[in-house]
Amino acid sequence: MYTLQTEVLLSYYLFHKDRRVEGGYHAAAAVSIVVACGLHKLGSTRAQGRTGINLPLPRDAVEDGERINAFWTVIILDRCWTVWMQTPSVLIDETSANTQIDTPWPLDMIGYEQVCYLGNSDDNEMLTLFPQGMMPAGGQPVQTVQAFLNNPATDTQHQSLLALRAKASILYEKSAQIAAHWNPNAPGFQDHFVALDNRINQFKGVLPSLRQAAQTRPDLVRGLLTVHTLINCATMQLHAPWVQPGNPINRKSLTAARTAMTSLQKVDISQLGYIDPFMGILLGAVGRSLATALRAVQRNAGAGPSNGSPADAAAVQESYNTVLTAMQIFSAACPLIDPQLVLNFCSV
Repeated sequence: MYTLQTEVLLSYYLFHKDRRVEGGYHAAAAVSIVVACGLHKLGSTRAQGRTGINLPLPRDAVEDGERINAFWTVIILDRCWTVWMQTPSVLIDETSANTQIDTPWPLDMIGYEQVCYLGNSDDNEMLTLFPQGMMPAGGQPVQTVQAFLNNPATDTQHQSLLALRAKASILYEKSAQIAAHWNPNAPGFQDHFVALDNRINQFKGVLPSLRQAAQTRPDLVRGLLTVHTLINCATMQLHAPWVQPGNPINRKSLTAARTAMTSLQKVDISQLGYIDPFMGILLGAVGRSLATALRAVQRNAGAGPSNGSPADAAAVQESYNTVLTAMQIFSAACPLIDPQLVLNFCSV
């Protein structure tokens, strides 16, 4: 577990420094470790096909919780940064490849003191943690990620910040997949698109308010700001390919970009100190989306609303300036943001 922690820290440090090749190497190493240790199956009592490293049984619920949280930390790392690097996710959630994710969603560490603790020490099975009342029938969990994607009822108002970040990361990566394989005429494409779009919107509806969180701890504000920005970027990239000839503005994509901008206005970003380095990538994407809209609106100034855009030049310019200001503030503590700023300045 210490080796896993080292790989995660190294990858974040290298991404923070905009050293993507080295960061990607250590991120892939972290994924390899969680698979080898079976951390993707901490919610499964099945040992079928289990290979690799057999970790000793957890000493208590807290240690089991540390393993669960470590797994989801790596999933977040994999799902977000592989999109930036335009490479496939290393850990594919597939039963056929023995990489089906059964690990329950993470709790805050204090939550692991209030769980149903299961296990079978006779055959050295890993112990499984489920919040009270969440125990699957027969001791077998539903596929964690697939259940989340297919069943909005799994969302609750009270989830750990790590769980929210993991779910937003999964939706973000799924939207990137669809955008990368854009083919509206392919069988089933429209169904998959609509299902994911609806799921993203449903997830947005259960997110805690940023304005209320702004009165709490800075670490909570930083985390929630990342989640809100991440899920709006999922909408942005899902809808971005829906453009019309002569009109590069997609209504839903632009609305998501402006919503992400509004999130910045709900917190005092000057007091956050530092942010997750992936926020540099997200804000860069938001800025470029707004820059594209700004150019289009300026070209059509005086031509009326014939292009169907809900924006006007002044409003889009203000949104764009807000994002650039935030990026300039955050760049002092995050070198990764500097090249994103250059890209945005070149976009206008």
